[in-house]
Amino acid sequence: MDTQPGSELTIQEYPITMWLIGAALDLVGLFLFFRGSLIGGMIALLGGMLLAMLAQVLTVTADRAAGMVRIHRRSPLRSSTQEAPISEVAQVEVERSTDSDSTTYRTVIVLKNGERLPLRPYYSSGNYRKRKEQAEKLSSFLGVKGPNAEPPGLAQMVHGAVHSEMQITLQGQDERGLHWQVERGQVGGMPLLRWSAPAAALPGDFLFLAQKPQGMKISLSGGVLGMVSSFLYRQVLGLYGFSPEHTPGIETAQAVEALGEELDEYFGGIASSAELAPRLLNPWVAEALRQWVTRRPLQQGQPADGKQVGQLVVLFSPLGLFAEALVEAGGEDEEDLIRLGLAIAHEARLD
Repeated sequence: MDTQPGSELTIQEYPITMWLIGAALDLVGLFLFFRGSLIGGMIALLGGMLLAMLAQVLTVTADRAAGMVRIHRRSPLRSSTQEAPISEVAQVEVERSTDSDSTTYRTVIVLKNGERLPLRPYYSSGNYRKRKEQAEKLSSFLGVKGPNAEPPGLAQMVHGAVHSEMQITLQGQDERGLHWQVERGQVGGMPLLRWSAPAAALPGDFLFLAQKPQGMKISLSGGVLGMVSSFLYRQVLGLYGFSPEHTPGIETAQAVEALGEELDEYFGGIASSAELAPRLLNPWVAEALRQWVTRRPLQQGQPADGKQVGQLVVLFSPLGLFAEALVEAGGEDEEDLIRLGLAIAHEARLD
């Protein structure tokens, strides 16, 4: 939340993600308690409570009349404030930290004497654009140099690299006149294969399915759990290259609790409307999906034979029908993905 009534700029940021994770841990702890796991439940509860208590609300105030910029962080357990004269500010920039796995970011006020005042003491991943907008707004108000151009890193991968790396490898038209294509790319260093048919669209709605290890229980609907579910599914959607245009109503979408007897064991899902799953996932569509997952089950950890099978995701959207899997292009995997996409397009009630 930002306010700028003239001579004063206030930037306020709430640790929503940490609060949600803390709440989710507490709910997991309660679940474990009721299941009889007292130690596990206690650990989860304490971890969730500690995370929520340590999460800090950030307030940055730049006051031209007083000539000061103030960084205030507060949580139920602690509070801290840093101040500096506006005349001593040289730049507001986005600082990054890179290791072998990821790139993380934070906004920093740089003083003329070289001292650096980070708005938050820690770095966070996947949010360069937010940090850049924050730095630009503050530097513009203070009349100092702003952030440099965006560096390559994890944020780019999550917010667009999947699209830019995808290459069309095959196009076709079936006997019913449906045009389709296959693209290949990478996500997080893993091969990604995408089948899509733009004409097989679901106007104004979406249904997203993500393969899970067989029998894994996912119950994330309603209340705080529903918010956590929506947040997690949005991250997965972004990872696979889908934008908000693919998922209208994602802000109010809920996890689908019942996908049908044949699919509940293998998939989790989220939809813009509760009636979509029964309508789209009829017995013929369910059978096509079941054939894929029984031949390519997703396992937790490394399988005993050393052969790792990639996840399948399916998206019914206003921009078309998509089936994506973390598999190599060519060979049996690609042929089966094409057959799966065509089977879903033909059998689902999209109109």
